[in-house]
Amino acid sequence: MTKPLLRVALALLLAFALIHSSHADPIWAEVDGSTVTVYHLGAVYNCCWVLDAELYFTEGTIDLYEIEGPGSEYCYCFCELDLSFHFEVNEPGDYLLRVWYLRTEDGSYEYELVAELPIVIEEEGEGLPLWSDQSDCGGWVTGAPEPVIETGSWSVIKKLYR
Repeated sequence: MTKPLLRVALALLLAFALIHSSHADPIWAEVDGSTVTVYHLGAVYNCCWVLDAELYFTEGTIDLYEIEGPGSEYCYCFCELDLSFHFEVNEPGDYLLRVWYLRTEDGSYEYELVAELPIVIEEEGEGLPLWSDQSDCGGWVTGAPEPVIETGSWSVIKKLYR
């Protein structure tokens, strides 16, 4: 009788660990010619951060790292933010776009791979620079992935905790 209960308890424990260890925010990419737009909705970051990104291109792979941008401060709160990143790819072809979330725990920083998205670039790009947008705390009001707040703007909660 105890073996079946142990098996059920172990299965529940493994299911709980898998659910809570995975990052399930909606993340997707749209391609228009050579321009790629990446959306990350509901990303949990410090309320006073201005989010930015770094891009690394290797053969057939594009790594987008979400980073704490210039002008960021630290507050004693966290928010769900909607993020969008826009960049151009110079060479046409098939790519694997990998999105990395910046996890902060106990004052240390580490990256977690949260999405692998296949994309196809059909036009040659002009090499325009990366730019990004982020919502106020709580996400964009419409729920649509349309940027309404530019990077660097202050959220209401950020103002309260300054």
